[in-house]
Amino acid sequence: MSVSAFDVNPEKLLRPEWKENQPDTKAARLPVVQDGLQRTELAAKAPEILRHYPEEALLPLPVPEEPKEIAPVAPVDPVAVGTVTIVPAEPTDPVPAEPQVPVVEDHRVTVEPTIPGPKKKKRWPGILAAVAALILVGSLGIWYHFKTYEHAVGLATSGLGLKAADDTIFLPFLTNLHDPEFLPYLDGHVALGNGEYVRCRELLEPLADAGYRDADEVLRLASYREACDAQDNGDYARAVELLKPLAKQRYADSWQRYCQVRVSYGLQQVRRTANIDAVTSGMQLLKEAAADGDSAGRNALEDASSIVYRHAVSLYNQEESSDALAYFELVKDYEDADKYIILCNAYWGTATLQQLWEIRDFANAGDLLLCQPYICEFLLGNWKNGNGYYYFKMEANSHNYAYYSSYNIPWQYNGDFEIRDGIYYVYHNGGKVMYEEFRFTIVSWDKITVYAYKNGTTYTLYRQ
Repeated sequence: MSVSAFDVNPEKLLRPEWKENQPDTKAARLPVVQDGLQRTELAAKAPEILRHYPEEALLPLPVPEEPKEIAPVAPVDPVAVGTVTIVPAEPTDPVPAEPQVPVVEDHRVTVEPTIPGPKKKKRWPGILAAVAALILVGSLGIWYHFKTYEHAVGLATSGLGLKAADDTIFLPFLTNLHDPEFLPYLDGHVALGNGEYVRCRELLEPLADAGYRDADEVLRLASYREACDAQDNGDYARAVELLKPLAKQRYADSWQRYCQVRVSYGLQQVRRTANIDAVTSGMQLLKEAAADGDSAGRNALEDASSIVYRHAVSLYNQEESSDALAYFELVKDYEDADKYIILCNAYWGTATLQQLWEIRDFANAGDLLLCQPYICEFLLGNWKNGNGYYYFKMEANSHNYAYYSSYNIPWQYNGDFEIRDGIYYVYHNGGKVMYEEFRFTIVSWDKITVYAYKNGTTYTLYRQ
């Protein structure tokens, strides 16, 4: 039986039935230890421990196998300890030798020599090869990066930035080291190709401000394409906004497109008659087109002026003089718009008496002449009948802030007055009651008629 010298326990060689009738044999046990020197000492003492047991306590020993021939690995100096021969082996780090089972013959233990592990191989040639491979791959990658970079620059500066972004592969960290603006520049091309005009401007405007490559030219192209899309989609406002600066630069066919779209947009805005701001912007565009000699613009301006004029007259007839005035101002040279402007101003007392007198036969100008402040201003001075007996006199302070009247035409009450629609009213009873005293009719600049409500008589008076 082979028993390892590293774990020799006498109880393993004892018969179980004998052990049951014997006292505890712990003192005779050979402890297991880890230290190599103690193993050697204990192995030497194992036969002595076994001799303390009678023959009937020991198990029969099996016939030992013929020992196999083991080629010596290296010459060693054997150390003989008693009857146990121990051959020390060279320590190996990676592969520990398998423990050998000691062979017990005639109650003596023989420890077979341990086969040493393989020698440690040197690794530095493989490491050098891996490093060389990495350097080669890195060099090729850098070379390829710069080749693709130069190719992309050529495409981009030829107006093929989208193709440059699609056909080339970059190492972003390298590009950012030697040309940090190039990747945003290509992203701007990609955004332009995808119709993302807002993103294109966000990317390229800082580059254009810095004068990077042809970023400003790409921005113009983006504006032009967006304007064309807007025009095709009927978004004339956006098209006009984008085409106007391009038209000044005569970029591509932007001038022709701008002339077309401003007429369309101008008419579109004018037809929004309820919105004075829209109508104003539309008329401005059409006037600009007509001033540029655009025949389509002149025709469109005539149509737009008619639309605005009719709408303004409608407002005036609804006594919305303030709103009507804003529209008449847009077409002041169209038909009678200038006269309507005077009438609108007369409602607010900003027209002069002379302006109103000149159009007294137009629309309701004659009626406005019979209202304050114009009738008071017209009556300033002395008026008398043919024989000079009856008179009416109107006076004003130095600033025309107040008017004073005196007369001998038959009257009912005396007091503060107001003239509306040609009727002279007198306030009575503290202003709580108004009485009709006279009714004025303007015949000419120097002649009026005065109807007296007291006696129902009409008096003809002349300017003195």
